[in-house]
Amino acid sequence: MKQQKLSLITVMLMSINIMIGAGVLLAPGIMASVAGNASFIGWIIAALFYIPIVYGVSQLATLMPGEGGIYRYARKVFGEKIGFFCGWLYYLSYILIATTVLSGLRTSLLARYPHIAFFNSPALFLALCLALITSLNMMRISVIGSIQKYLTITKLLPIILAIVLIPFFIKWDFTISIPEIKSLFSPGGLTMAIFGFVGFEFACSLSHEIEGGAKKASLAVMGAFGTVLTIYILFHFGLLHIMGANNLALYTAAGFAPFVGTKFPALSGFLTVLINLATTVCFMSGANGLITLTTEIMQSLAKGGIMRGTMLLTQQNSEGRPWLATLTSAGLLFGFGVLTPNTESLASAGLFGICSSLAIAMISLFVAQKNRKNNFGMLIATLGFIVAVGLAASNVIGAGTNLAQRLITFSPLIIGLIIGLAFMNPYKNKG
Repeated sequence: MKQQKLSLITVMLMSINIMIGAGVLLAPGIMASVAGNASFIGWIIAALFYIPIVYGVSQLATLMPGEGGIYRYARKVFGEKIGFFCGWLYYLSYILIATTVLSGLRTSLLARYPHIAFFNSPALFLALCLALITSLNMMRISVIGSIQKYLTITKLLPIILAIVLIPFFIKWDFTISIPEIKSLFSPGGLTMAIFGFVGFEFACSLSHEIEGGAKKASLAVMGAFGTVLTIYILFHFGLLHIMGANNLALYTAAGFAPFVGTKFPALSGFLTVLINLATTVCFMSGANGLITLTTEIMQSLAKGGIMRGTMLLTQQNSEGRPWLATLTSAGLLFGFGVLTPNTESLASAGLFGICSSLAIAMISLFVAQKNRKNNFGMLIATLGFIVAVGLAASNVIGAGTNLAQRLITFSPLIIGLIIGLAFMNPYKNKG
């Protein structure tokens, strides 16, 4: 069955879906508590750190076109085994992030409905969510793209509304002090903003599914990143005017509806319902997008022939979807979600793995640009590598005060890497 390709806009929205999760309703409040009116500038500073990596990855999509994304880039330069390690690390890291997302949804619903016993059972809750997500990911990629596109638009509605309302709430006496700007660089000032862009490289794993191929994947990476940056800045700036920095820190972005009600009473109730809906959609659509991503990564690993069970993992259903790869991703997510109740540990380990994978990708870019004698490209790769390593190191530092605590924090990732060794076929030497 011939697969219908994804449009550039659809892939961009799918990428935006990964980046803009429920954290968009938490990050502004945390940042405002640290840096006050200057807090929205944190998104710009974080983006400046990311630019070398984002531009570098977009170049890799053009220089090494084809299926596989980060795994393909590492494999092309380092060979099968290191390529597999990088691909599996990347795959596993997003499984951990997806687990964090669904665990966060359960925690959010439990706080709102503490008397519903279903939310007290991680196993039952995850089983139901994964049954729904797995069913969606058994559909044609074009259908998945359409569903995620509309879910992304739904969760962006309250954010867009807040941006549209900025002219009605603008405070002309709004000022930013030097101490507030300095506070951005204190612990917590930039952390949420830096990790608000995780997933920007999503399009690379779908480059073979995009109309126009690798060049469109490169555009999708840059376009989605720029769009998300603009949304973050405007939404955060709007909240500072609608709520004020102190109220934003106290009530978080999710509490902006009553403040809109001071000028537009009819909107308050509607916005409250819309925000609650968008919060749930943020979690579910984010998890759904991450399962789509991890399924694509596993299928690419299997097609490389270095995984055991290659024939099974590449088998497709009547809709052209790798059904066993999808079930494997869901099964691993379920296992980590039930066995690892500490979501902070899952998030920290996942972010460390993603940043480490991007660091390896930057080395691949450096080698490719060196072969082409492109000095500017080598500079971008070097800067991207430094940033990726720095982000990975920050996760290690924040994971505990001693080696034992850090090993406990990263234990899900260590266990997952051991599982990866069981999947690896050591006798495969060529791709």
